[in-house]
Amino acid sequence: MTLQKLLPNIINQYNNSTLVLFIFSGDFPQIGKSELNALLESNNISYTIVKENFRIMILSFNYYRNSFNDIFSRIAYCNYFGILLFYYQIDNENFCTLDNSQDYIKNIKTFSVKKINNVKKINIKFESLIGSLVKKSFPSLNVCLDNPDMYLFICEFDDLLLVFSKYDGYDLPRWQNRRPRARPFFRPFSVYPKLSRALINLCRLNSGQTILDPFCGTGSFGIEASLMNINFIGIDISHKICIGSQKNFTHYELSNCHIINSDSLYLPVNEVDGIVTDFPYGRSSIKKFTDTSKFQSDFFNEISPILKSHSYFVYMLPKNWINFTHSDFELVDQHEIYIHKKLTRLINVVKKR
Repeated sequence: MTLQKLLPNIINQYNNSTLVLFIFSGDFPQIGKSELNALLESNNISYTIVKENFRIMILSFNYYRNSFNDIFSRIAYCNYFGILLFYYQIDNENFCTLDNSQDYIKNIKTFSVKKINNVKKINIKFESLIGSLVKKSFPSLNVCLDNPDMYLFICEFDDLLLVFSKYDGYDLPRWQNRRPRARPFFRPFSVYPKLSRALINLCRLNSGQTILDPFCGTGSFGIEASLMNINFIGIDISHKICIGSQKNFTHYELSNCHIINSDSLYLPVNEVDGIVTDFPYGRSSIKKFTDTSKFQSDFFNEISPILKSHSYFVYMLPKNWINFTHSDFELVDQHEIYIHKKLTRLINVVKKR
């Protein structure tokens, strides 16, 4: 039996639970999946993976709360997520309504259907087709293209069209007003907000906890952490950079960001819940590390006493640096990001033992 034939049966096995569909960014979907896993772990949310492919993941939740929407909306490398309500089998033209659809549609009067271009097979005719099938299943609903009560989105998974109610809490365009050149203080080495948020999510922190960036630069991590109500401490050896990053925090009216002008190998911090950073390298770096292995050894020795046990340190570094290990930490996840032909970054996620 083919995978296409099996998928409806698999979905039907979870018909009594809430199925949530996640569509991850095409650039780095694996980072998005790791973000999702980290958020589920840090919030102690029980789930089952129903099915996944390169960009799409379907999870089953026995108890789904509205607060989960706010948690999942933190994921940087996720373009869409929402409750799976229907599916359509392209081969035999079978339209199936999941048992929990009634609960989500009972207070809805109008809807609209839109396709997601994750594959070329879905053309505009499927929008009207799915709309008519939904209308047939729920006659009280009316189609409204301008301002509907609910948007239903269609994506393809194997040989099925999955129809889900997209969570509309994203602040689109999500990153435009926080991109490095939109800030009052800019430097070419600034980390983009999407990547900054992803790395913070991999630290597995929740609202009210404290994260440290020992090489904070222009404050990219601080901006994203503060917007998620995570307290931020940034350290930089350059007084000029510290002043600039504070300008950025003031520009975005962030009050839980604190900047310290200090050497990161002599940290003036007692204890933090997580650490995130982009190690300094290249011509723009003030510190020049001729021995990157010794630098990493000294730095890990410095952060080990202040990072709480079982907490996470997430950091970026050039791939050509020596792969360093420390007895107090274990590597739990790693991602690779190609920047250009002379630079590939590694994202390492390590956990304090």
